[in-house]
Amino acid sequence: MTMSNGKSVVDEPTWRGPLKDRNCTDVPCLLIFVLFILCWFGVGYYALFVGDINAFLVPTDSKGRKCGVDDDVIDKPFLVFFDLTKCINNRCNTPQVCRSQCPQSNWYFNPNPQSMNETYNAMLCEDGITVMNKNIEQLERLIASKACAKWYLKSTPVLNRCIPQLFEESFPTGLDNENITKEELVKPVEVIKFLTSIHSIVNEAILTKNSVIMFISCGVLVCLLYIMLLQWIALPCVWIAIIFLVGLLSCLSYFCYNLYINNMWIGWIILSSILGGAAIIIAVIAVCLWKKIYLASQLITETSKATIHILLIVFFPILPWLISLSVIIYSIVIALFLMSIEDREFFVKEESSNGNCQCSMEVNYTIGDLCKPDLFYKYCHEHNGSCFSMSCLLNDITTPTYKYYLYIVHLAGFIWLYLFIIDFKKIVIASTYATWYWTLCKTNIPYFTTITSMCRVIKYHLGTVAFGSAIITICRLFRIFIEYLHAASRRESSTNVVSLFIKSCLFYCSKCFMFLVEKLLKFLTVNAYIMCAINGKGLCTSAVDALSLILRNIIRVAVLNRIVYWLLKLGKILITSIMILLAWWYFNLNGNDETREYWYVPIILVGIGTYLVATIFFSVYIVGVDTIFLCVLQDCEYHDGSNEKPYYMNQNIGKLLHVY
Repeated sequence: MTMSNGKSVVDEPTWRGPLKDRNCTDVPCLLIFVLFILCWFGVGYYALFVGDINAFLVPTDSKGRKCGVDDDVIDKPFLVFFDLTKCINNRCNTPQVCRSQCPQSNWYFNPNPQSMNETYNAMLCEDGITVMNKNIEQLERLIASKACAKWYLKSTPVLNRCIPQLFEESFPTGLDNENITKEELVKPVEVIKFLTSIHSIVNEAILTKNSVIMFISCGVLVCLLYIMLLQWIALPCVWIAIIFLVGLLSCLSYFCYNLYINNMWIGWIILSSILGGAAIIIAVIAVCLWKKIYLASQLITETSKATIHILLIVFFPILPWLISLSVIIYSIVIALFLMSIEDREFFVKEESSNGNCQCSMEVNYTIGDLCKPDLFYKYCHEHNGSCFSMSCLLNDITTPTYKYYLYIVHLAGFIWLYLFIIDFKKIVIASTYATWYWTLCKTNIPYFTTITSMCRVIKYHLGTVAFGSAIITICRLFRIFIEYLHAASRRESSTNVVSLFIKSCLFYCSKCFMFLVEKLLKFLTVNAYIMCAINGKGLCTSAVDALSLILRNIIRVAVLNRIVYWLLKLGKILITSIMILLAWWYFNLNGNDETREYWYVPIILVGIGTYLVATIFFSVYIVGVDTIFLCVLQDCEYHDGSNEKPYYMNQNIGKLLHVY
């Protein structure tokens, strides 16, 4: 009998599973990874230093001041738009002012007011403009120069922007003369109304968070119970599923045949034949491969026993999951800072020909000149006050060329580090299950096997993890690049149907090809991690060993993967469905006081949370089954069942492999 690398088992008579004393693997890859991640953090530092996330989060008035942040407007956190209809297509080319609160009523300037004091109090003007004791003609000039708003609507703050409540009160009279209709304001408000709904949903989630956490915690217990029950229900579930599927296809085939008898449409008999043929094929495959199906069920049972012995491994993924979440949050924040790096161009615009705005020699701005808002409002004055006949408005926003390179480095660093964390989790799980398998007396398994395995991986195999994750990262970047090229080609206005068809075919073929390549590479790297955890060798050697074992047992591998996939998918759906039904009963039928208009929000959160928890827990199980399967195959090649070389596998598995 020979090993996967061609050596005879007699060459290593003392081999006893995973080595404690190992050598570091793929060290150059680890060094490259560390250097690249340092560059990635360097990009993040530069983005934090140069960018300004307040450009997205904090509203800015026409003078470039951040509402509620800058000293001049520290007590005015809300931004009011003079004319929201200007914000549809051209960067809100309308005066915007910071205010302590949003307008509380609808108002339109009346040239014949009943009370001038009411008009003075109602007018909304830029800072530095005084309306008290001015006559109607002076007020009209201020409005004409856009120093004051001619109208505004009752508004509510959304993300500190004052947005009109168009559908709560009647549209104010007088705006018809301005050729402004309610429909014109709907488009810029629709997005904000959506954000308002999001705000209500978030409030509902906060209100019911304790109950949601309780249900998700119950989902954790149900997941553990399901893993324990797999010791006994794995084989019955597999055969019940096969019998049910064959029966369902047979019934559908019979149903289609009856429809053909009644309607005499040939499509029904074709469909009946396809369904009947599928049922027969599945039944024949199940009968022919029943031993392999039984072997897969035994491996699942064995993995369930191992999981109970090393129960800490089930909770281990929480640590890399939290680290991954931190990486995602950090990457999103840095991406926002990178997006805020831009060159803003302002120009001097004439608002009214009746004014006399003068700029001092420090700037000497004239109409059409490029300007800086802080300098304009500092050195340009009119009648000893702020200019209202001229303004410094945003003209264009340009993106520095180097920012695209920063995007690429940031994206590559995020993907590589994220995949590194995920792969680190997989190799630790593989090392833990391998340690359990290669311990002859299972009661001697130390309680902290998971921690020992994690320390072993950190000490010896981080380079292998970096190597494997780098391969997947390169593949993922190619897929993103293909998506980018496709999006760019779609933006081109081409009427050539043949050219569009060829481009679409090339895109979808490339996308499919890269998807399959990535799936294959993931399969190879996971199995390479398992062999690395067992033998302590580098990624390439481990991949060759794993592939050699798999190719010699390809049918067993295929059957095992499908059965494990089906059982765990069934478990996810079952556990999630149970928790959703319980949550629905609690939040809806039970009439709990916590429920509000968005009663479905906590139910959805329970469903998503439970599914994620089940995915995290069952990801351990998938790697565990693969690890034990490769250990069994290697056990057959290294040992012969003698006293000197006893088998480590379960006797039921050994009988199926004809070694007992």
